[in-house]
Parts: sequence; C-alpha cells; structure tokens
Amino acid sequence: MTRKLAPVLLLLSCLSVSAQTIQHIVYIQMENRSFDELFGTLPGVQNYCRGGNSPKRCSNNQSTSCSTVGKHDVCGTGWCEPIQCTTPTGPECSVGDSCPQITTYVTGNGSHLYEQLGNQVYPDMPHDQRRFIMELANGAMNGWPKGAAALSYFISADIRYHYLLAMTYGLADNHFSALGGPSQPGHAMMFAASSHDSSDNPSTTLKGGPSPGEISGFLSSWGCGAHHFGPTLPYLYSGTLISTDPIDGTQYFGGTNVADRTKACTCRCPTGTKCGVSTFTLSGCRDTVNGGTCDINYSRGGTAGAPCPTITTLADEAEAHGVTWGYYSYSPKWNAAAQFQQIYFNKTRWNSHVRHDYQFDTDVSNCSANSCSLPQLVWLSPDNDSESEHPGLGTMAAGEAWLQNRLTPFFHNPYAYAHTVVFITWDDWGGPYDHVPPPQTDSLPSLGFRVPLICIGPYCKNRIIHTQFEFASVLHCMENVFSLPTLNSRDAGATDACKGTGTLTSNTDGMINLSQAPIPAIP
Repeated sequence: MTRKLAPVLLLLSCLSVSAQTIQHIVYIQMENRSFDELFGTLPGVQNYCRGGNSPKRCSNNQSTSCSTVGKHDVCGTGWCEPIQCTTPTGPECSVGDSCPQITTYVTGNGSHLYEQLGNQVYPDMPHDQRRFIMELANGAMNGWPKGAAALSYFISADIRYHYLLAMTYGLADNHFSALGGPSQPGHAMMFAASSHDSSDNPSTTLKGGPSPGEISGFLSSWGCGAHHFGPTLPYLYSGTLISTDPIDGTQYFGGTNVADRTKACTCRCPTGTKCGVSTFTLSGCRDTVNGGTCDINYSRGGTAGAPCPTITTLADEAEAHGVTWGYYSYSPKWNAAAQFQQIYFNKTRWNSHVRHDYQFDTDVSNCSANSCSLPQLVWLSPDNDSESEHPGLGTMAAGEAWLQNRLTPFFHNPYAYAHTVVFITWDDWGGPYDHVPPPQTDSLPSLGFRVPLICIGPYCKNRIIHTQFEFASVLHCMENVFSLPTLNSRDAGATDACKGTGTLTSNTDGMINLSQAPIPAIP
C-alpha cells in the first residue's frame, strides 16, 4: 500500500520537460542504523497489527493473505511480512486490532524501546556476523538482549532533516542491507555487488605502513592499505578478512562465491554440521567454540577473503564504457575504492577519481549544461568518522549537518537538481532492533536486516515504497540508466531501485517516475 505523504514547505526550482533526464546518480552511505531505529515511527511504514485478529501477508500485495494468524507465519515458501499500517488504528487491521508504531520490542517480551536523542553520543553495539545470527534467531527476530542500547529508536523531532528528506521525496521501507555483517563487506557490496567472500570486518590484518605503494591517510587494516610486503603486485598481506563458504555452511554467505579460497586463517565447522550462533571466535586462528579445523597462511591480494582483491567494480565497468565516476570520501574505512587493488595501487586512477567529501559541494555547485565536473556515478560518504552517524563516534545531529552541507548546493543548483538522483542509505544495521526478518535462501539468510533507502530528486516518488530492495538495487539502477553490464548474479537479480520492474516513466514498484510533475527543491 502506498500513501501520499504530507506536503512541506518547498523552494520552487526551474524545471522543464526537457530536464527529465538522469545524468548523475549519487549514492550516499551513512553508518550503522536500522530502519526501525530511524523511521519506525513514520506513519505508512511496515508495522504489525496487534491483537491477534489480523492475517499476515505473504507479500506487499495487500490482497494476498496468509492461511494462519500470528507473527512470522510461513506462507508457502515465503515469510509473512507485516501489514503496512498508515495510522495507529488503520483500516489494514482487522476489527479489534491496532497498529501502533514501532516503539516496542514486538517479537520479544513486549519491553519498550528506548527513545534516543539526536544530539547525544550513544555507545557502539556489536554488529558482526555472529551478533546478526543471534538477533535473527532463525527468523524469529527475538535475539536482541533485553534492556540493551540496541533496543532504541528516534522520533521525528530527534532527526528532523532525515524526516524532511523522506517526507519531501521518497522512502523505501523494504530495503535490506546486502549481508548480515558490518561495514567492510557492506561498503564493498555497494561498490562491486560483492564482498568477495568477506563477511565481517578483518580480524587479524594489521594497519599499514611502511608498505610499498601505500597512500598516506589510507592505511586501514580493512583494505589495500593494510600492512603488506613483497617486491611487486600482488603484495602479500599478513592475516585475513573473515571469509565465507555457503556450500558447507561455514559462515554466512554474503557475496558472490568464487573458486579460490582464503589462504590465511580459515576455519570450517565439523563435517556434516552447520555453524551455530557463536562460531569462529578467533584466538590465534582457532575455532574456540565449535571445534572446527583451522589453518593459517599468508593471504595474497586478489584471493577470496584477502585484503585488496582484484574483482571488477562498477567503477571499472563505468570507465570501460566511457561513463565517469568519482568517490568523494577520504575515510580510509568508508571509501570502498581503497579495498580494490586495481584502483588503490594505480595512482593515476586514484588521483583522478578519489576526492574529499567537501569537493562534492564545489562540483555540484558549478555543474551546468556547458560544463560539469560532477561525475555521472558518485559514491559519497563522510571524511570524518564523527559525521558518519556511526554509534560511539558522533551524534545523529552531526550526521544530519553533514548531509545538509552536501545537499544544500545540490538543491540550490537548478540544473544539477533537475538532472540528478540522490540515494541515501546506511551500510549496515549497526546493532539496533528491526522487526522484519530478511528473506531466506535455504537455511541461510541471503540479506541482512533492513536499513532505510531515501530517494532525493525532482522525479522521486513522494511516497513510501514497499518493494524489496537491497544495496545492489541502486547499482542495478546505475547500470540500467547508463547502459552498463551487470557485475554478477547479485546485481543482475536485484530489483532496480529506480524503475522497479517497469520503466522510468511507467512503474508501480520503483522509486522514480520521470513522467510525474517534478518536486521542487528544499530551500
């Protein structure tokens, strides 16, 4: 069900029919927030009817009912999604039921969630693969520790700018992170539609320096700047990223599987078993929980799970087809371009495409029909951790201020505004509660928990979109708009975030409609 959102004060922009062309797509990545944490109190988003009288739905089609009543009932081969409620006593619920917004741990013991404030710094929470599996609880979504900081949420008064953007333009409430894990593989998925078998932040790699070919300021243990040695490429890295193997269940599979395996600390569960919740607590490359077997060696850049792989990114495809791209971030962790060998160690490419976040302001301000240095494909994330909205590193208010600084020049340039689509998302759920179980493939989750996806631009639909999306959905939009080939099965199979299953001018399930009256820019 879709719902027209309330209007807000807007600044009129000069737009015309001839401006209905997407020439730039900007993909902004913030840090570590779940959908319910940020937008669980927004009317119109997915919620539960409570009282026990309402059937669940097998899909976002409100005419499709499940055969039984109850939380997370299985309907055929799929999970029952919550009914989309528009008001606390909305007509979607059966008589006798209500649909309050998400401020209660609805699948646990009914304990209340804790409202957080936008100007406060709250502790970081565990959000690795192990915690994801624990919180998922085989789809019951009741594995969050009671009374923990993870059971938290914000209201619109706490994060006014986020709500302004979502209510002026469009918000997807069925958008899942690409895998049940933290930032390093998540950022890789948003750049290459693959984490190259990495499923967690690195456990044994070391921060770089001095190492051959290193880039000052980009010496993070998460990518090519990790400590490495050797005479030529591919360099050797001591330690590894935690890898995945979907075939025998040794850890959650979050990327595109490849034939080569990690040549480093690799652990496997005992033959014939699936890894449990607490698997692979690495200590000196030992499985201290399940009794699995482990081996250790050096990882060579380019092999699965090693830092600095050589897999093809969407930036590589863009260059090969004459499409310009840029990565605006000098964060050694959040800049995914620093994870890939063919970009990091090619100084000409690096210097041509990697820029500070504030350079975006200048490039979008100066963009015109005659000259535009803003690339066609843009990845953008904060230079400074304190502005990333990552718990423990800064406040939501600081992140909103950073977003407003980046977007204000965009809103004030009629030409750039008319020709650009901006997507904002968060790289993983970060630990806070979310009530919607991710889709399942066999016995393993194929996606992580939900994170918001906001569409900003004159042709974004001003409504809540219930279509199932994931990180690769934005990449698929980039590919379709600029006629680029897909990278792998992940982006090829993801629903296009822009046009859904229709076209850019006619669709019922995408976030863009080029035939609609353009939405004026925010002042």
